[in-house]
Amino acid sequence: MSFDYASKWGVLFNGDKLSLDNILSFARQLGATDIVVNTPEQLITDKGYYDLEDLVRFRERIEDTGLRLAAIENPPR
Repeated sequence: MSFDYASKWGVLFNGDKLSLDNILSFARQLGATDIVVNTPEQLITDKGYYDLEDLVRFRERIEDTGLRLAAIENPPR
């Protein structure tokens, strides 16, 4: 009997040191398929919320690299 276990692992990137493009590129090189972002600066506005259009553009930017946006942590309250 054999079992096929899919494993998920994560790498924390310091957003102050790397651009989103560099992070996405490195994640793909590591073989990642999904990405979780934490309060992306590309979506921060003075409005206190994320616009749907901004969220769609952000998701598409990530998907263009071959990754899937799995979650956005710490959205505005």
